[in-house]
Amino acid sequence: MDEVGQRLRAARIEKGLTIDDLQQSTKIQKRYLIAIEEGQLDLLPGEFYERAFMKQYAQAVGLDSKELLGDTIAEVPEDSEKNTVKANNPVKESIVKEENQSGQGKELVKRYLPQAIVIILVVIILGVIFGIATNNKAKNQTVIPDKSETVKQEAAKKKAAKKKAEEEKQAEAKKAAEAEANKFKVTEDPNNPNNITVENLPESNNKLILKGGSSAAWTSVKTDGTTAWMGSLEAGATQEIALPDDVKTFIVHSGNTPAISMKINDTDVTISNLTTGGSVRTFTFTIKK
Repeated sequence: MDEVGQRLRAARIEKGLTIDDLQQSTKIQKRYLIAIEEGQLDLLPGEFYERAFMKQYAQAVGLDSKELLGDTIAEVPEDSEKNTVKANNPVKESIVKEENQSGQGKELVKRYLPQAIVIILVVIILGVIFGIATNNKAKNQTVIPDKSETVKQEAAKKKAAKKKAEEEKQAEAKKAAEAEANKFKVTEDPNNPNNITVENLPESNNKLILKGGSSAAWTSVKTDGTTAWMGSLEAGATQEIALPDDVKTFIVHSGNTPAISMKINDTDVTISNLTTGGSVRTFTFTIKK
């Protein structure tokens, strides 16, 4: 029976139904539906309800009860309720038959009426005792949790975690893009290497550093049209020129360009085609905030 219960539970979950949904559609109490799934058929009221409940459960989740249950659970007859009533009331049935007979029937009624009353009272008392016992058993029974609710909660947690991870990833990408956009960069114009753009220059304490190569080079530096330094840069020598905080452009003029190298703060200024276009060259640096 455990296997049958598992198949019924799997069919319910596949249809997206909870135990509460099934209870509402079949009118079978929740604790009996759970007992069927767990294979605890001894918790059901009796053999008749065992057959009827399992057949109704199978139909509610779209399964063929005959194919699912086979010979284990027999077909529930349509008139089973009537037959049960008759089987529990043999004296009452005989009394009804005798009433339709002639005068002999009246005598039979008088003869069996006391016994019938006693039997009916006994049946009522036994029914009350059975009802009390069943109610106490149901109260003491451990409630089996609805596993479908746990599945839904786990799915919701996974969905929330996935959404959070995507949001964090997008935030990191945005942060990296902003950092790249605000990064200090020195870029030459591809169409004119003598024009150089300086992006995101710090607001203060900036300097241009000139360094001599294998030979001397006469050099001058102007910031916003004012000469900041002029002289001969000897081989291997270094010259630092402080850049004004509000500088917009500065110009480096060299009489022996291949013999010098330049830095802005700690960033090298890379000049393409350094050995072409003659030794005398003028580089214009434009500050872009």
